[in-house]
Amino acid sequence: MLFYRMQEVYKGIYKQVVELPDTPLRELNLYIVHSEGEALVIDTGFPTEDCLQAFRSSLSTLDIDIHNTRLFVTHGHADHCGLCATLQHELKEIYMGENEAREMIRMSKVPRRMEIMLHALDLEKYLVNDGQISDKFQFFMDFNYTPVNEGNTIKVG
Repeated sequence: MLFYRMQEVYKGIYKQVVELPDTPLRELNLYIVHSEGEALVIDTGFPTEDCLQAFRSSLSTLDIDIHNTRLFVTHGHADHCGLCATLQHELKEIYMGENEAREMIRMSKVPRRMEIMLHALDLEKYLVNDGQISDKFQFFMDFNYTPVNEGNTIKVG
């Protein structure tokens, strides 16, 4: 079971803590910038039903329409970009640093490195019997994104 805590850390900026009691990480944070009917969410959480429920719940708590929501992915770890493929058709746009995207694409082509990462995060369920990455883990780069670089600005509201 997941537990959620949300707090406004600055006017219009919220931190949603999602507790993950059965994982080594213990919890993850989603940040939401909300202004004038639009939102920018920083990271998504793991590609699980619990994290999807937490993501949707945090938007609902703030009365945010997912179709007016953009997502910024900080980096390619499963707890940061895990729901991108699931949410991409509902979100207004997904942003990711161009260099990070290149690294994610490169890493996704090296199954042994992915297997090590999955074991380290206690996410072996994404491996199938022969040690190959299962279809459930194909979220890794299976989404469209807008590349951003240093100096770019993302406007909310």
